[in-house]
Amino acid sequence: MEVTSQSSPLQCHDISVTPRAIVSIDLLGRVTSWNREAQAVFGWSAAEAMEQNIEDTILPFRYRRIYRRLLRGIREHRSFSWFNRCVKMTVLRRDSREFPIELTFATIAADGEIQLLVSMCDPGILDHAQKNLQRTSDMLAAVGNLQSEYITKAKETTSQIFEDLLQLLLDFTESEYGFVAEVLHDEQGAPYMKTHAITDISWNEEMRAFYEKHKAAGLEFRNLKTLFGEALVTKQPVISNQPAVDPRRGGLPPGHPPLHAYLGIPIWKADEMIAMVGVANRSGGYHMDLVREIEPLLSTYATIIRGFQVEKEQQAYREKIESLNADLEQRAHQLAMALETNIRVERERLEALREHSATLERRVAERTAELEHSKQQFQDLFEFAPDALVLTDDAGIIQLSNSTAERIFHWSREELQGQSIEILITPELQEEYWQARSTVIKTGQKITLRGRRKNGQEFPLELSISPVEMSGSRWIVKAMRDVSERTHLEQELVRISSREQERLAHELHDHLGAYLAGIALRFKTLSQLLNQRSVPEAEIAQGMVSQVNDAINQVRNFARLLAPVDLETGGLSVGLTQLSREMTSVFHIECKAHITGDLPVLSRDQSLHLYRIAQEATRNAIHHGKSKSVDIRLKIEVDRLILSITNDGKPWVPDFQQTQGMGLRIMRHRALSLGGQLTIQGSEQGQTSVSCRIPLFRQNS
Repeated sequence: MEVTSQSSPLQCHDISVTPRAIVSIDLLGRVTSWNREAQAVFGWSAAEAMEQNIEDTILPFRYRRIYRRLLRGIREHRSFSWFNRCVKMTVLRRDSREFPIELTFATIAADGEIQLLVSMCDPGILDHAQKNLQRTSDMLAAVGNLQSEYITKAKETTSQIFEDLLQLLLDFTESEYGFVAEVLHDEQGAPYMKTHAITDISWNEEMRAFYEKHKAAGLEFRNLKTLFGEALVTKQPVISNQPAVDPRRGGLPPGHPPLHAYLGIPIWKADEMIAMVGVANRSGGYHMDLVREIEPLLSTYATIIRGFQVEKEQQAYREKIESLNADLEQRAHQLAMALETNIRVERERLEALREHSATLERRVAERTAELEHSKQQFQDLFEFAPDALVLTDDAGIIQLSNSTAERIFHWSREELQGQSIEILITPELQEEYWQARSTVIKTGQKITLRGRRKNGQEFPLELSISPVEMSGSRWIVKAMRDVSERTHLEQELVRISSREQERLAHELHDHLGAYLAGIALRFKTLSQLLNQRSVPEAEIAQGMVSQVNDAINQVRNFARLLAPVDLETGGLSVGLTQLSREMTSVFHIECKAHITGDLPVLSRDQSLHLYRIAQEATRNAIHHGKSKSVDIRLKIEVDRLILSITNDGKPWVPDFQQTQGMGLRIMRHRALSLGGQLTIQGSEQGQTSVSCRIPLFRQNS
């Protein structure tokens, strides 16, 4: 299509600055062309706008009469004052909303027909573009002045130039506060920032004093898990317009001014990130267009900071050269003095050096001998210690063992080396060892397990664990002792104690109970006789009968506590249930027994040991814990039988090595005789739990 312009349209503004909506209309008012900008401005696509009358799309009703007169005038070949001039008016978008616009009219000839050409633009966009151009021009002028001042050293110090650069950045980005920092690296190569200029945002006297103290030398930021550090890590600009919920935030100290928006930009010189700037709290937030707008300012930062770095390097080189020169002068002076020294002085010096050297050699020899002696002492102590000593790494692999370990476990040192410590512990207690290891190391207590010799023989083993540091590595020393004889004696003591309790129970029940029953019968006879004679004291005698009967019941209860019910007939479940009832009756507390699951068949000794543990733990809960509620639980867990006694009141967690009471020691040895472990734990809520865990497949008593 050939198009020739009858008259040049007047341009309101340069089209290259702002896109313009261009629309052509035939003399009947129909749209013949509709560009992409028109579609963006009005919301009508080209297909929708074509072949329609412009009155029906964008023209408000109040302008339609003028518009028709304009078309009629063009058809009659008349000219209007609107041509080649900017006209301001309001038009309609597709949603019928009006908005202001600037437009120019012109006529063109297309395919031999006269058409009206309308060029339109949004004045607000033009104003914004002009303001941006003016701001950029002002920034470039200020940057040029600062560069000149840096080159000519017009300022007293370089720090003032950085302060001016920061203020220029804050003004141009319309930010509340910010910083300019140099990017440095620590000894490990990790980046960190050191400020050259930073806004004073101190919020109390302490922070104000800190700011004033470190302002000149620069503040350092080494925490990279913040919005500040994100730019150093990613090496990309960081924009956060919602810092409070940004996952990259590191948090603000109490009292810090609020952070509503943040922009951090790394600054590069060639392929090196040498600096970073950060600004905060711009109204409306930040965007990448703003980053592109301040590129000249960032380039100036890079140049000045690089110049600052070069100047520091040159100063360091100058100081190093001066130091070398001073050192050379001093050395030359010393050399001259040495040349002037006579032979006698030189001989005395040499003699002194020989004497000093001899003294050093003697001291080295003495120290070496001391170390060898200490080493031998350690080896002798390790080798001939009465306990079996085994040195392992942190994973439990044996590195070294002594002769006592060979004698106890019947393994040679060569066989033990490289083996796991588990080889010396029975399989069912290996898990118990690993669970207790950290507690034993921390508290320094000893634990008793069952050891295993090379031939598979098991025996009671007392174990203590201590960490040591050697040659920069952490090692674990296990001191182990065969306590078979002691355990046998303690178990014998347990059996004697049990028999003595049963004897006392029979004495209380058969003798004292019968004696009290006789007294009660005599008081009853006396009461009947006094009653027949109508003596007033008959009622007192009857009351004494009741008191003696109460005493008889208490004696029977204590006898049952000392001698449990027939465990062979009722089993452990019945015994524990009866124990809870007796404790409730005798001590007036709430004591309950809970039996879970099908229990295995236990021997009388096994049942008696577990019963006695529950009995002693309940007594301790009452006497030491002052508890009012005790729960006795017996259950099966995997391959273990677990008896637990839990009480409220005061925590009572004794040290088995320090306690003087025999009851706790007897409880522990009862558990050991069953091949199990006894533990006592207290909680923050004031509860104490005594647990006895025994393997189900172990049947020895």
